[in-house]
Amino acid sequence: MAIGRERVFLTAGDLDRLSTVIRYEVGDGNDDLMAGFRRFFAQAIWLLILCALLWLLTFAFTPLWVYPWSN
Repeated sequence: MAIGRERVFLTAGDLDRLSTVIRYEVGDGNDDLMAGFRRFFAQAIWLLILCALLWLLTFAFTPLWVYPWSN
């Protein structure tokens, strides 16, 4: 293989490692990024559910239109 004016010899092991690196960089061998997105969205959904439940509990005990200073 020629790169510029230099000649480079790649062995089968070099090509295997290069293939592994390319698969990792392209995403075929890297599922950590998708796992991170799934974990983030799962936590965001749980946070929304928790906020909705807290809002409902707050609304059940003190209705939003009733304030102590409004007679």
